[in-house]
Amino acid sequence: MRGSLATSTVLHAALLAVGLVTFSAPRQMQVAEVESLPVDIVPVEQFATTMKGDKKAPKAERSAP
Repeated sequence: MRGSLATSTVLHAALLAVGLVTFSAPRQMQVAEVESLPVDIVPVEQFATTMKGDKKAPKAERSAP
C-alpha cells in the first residue's frame, strides 16, 4: 500500500510540474487605438415628440405585397 501511495504522489507531482511548465501565461492582446465618439443624452419626452410626426403630412403609397 505504501508503494502505490508513493507512486501516485510522485506521478501526480510530475504531472502537475509538466502542466505548470507547459501552460504558461498567454500573450498580451494587441489593442488598436480607437477614437471615441461623442454621445448626447436625449430626454424621453424630446425623443417622443421627434418620433411623433406631422398629422397633416400626405400619406405615403403602400407597396404591393
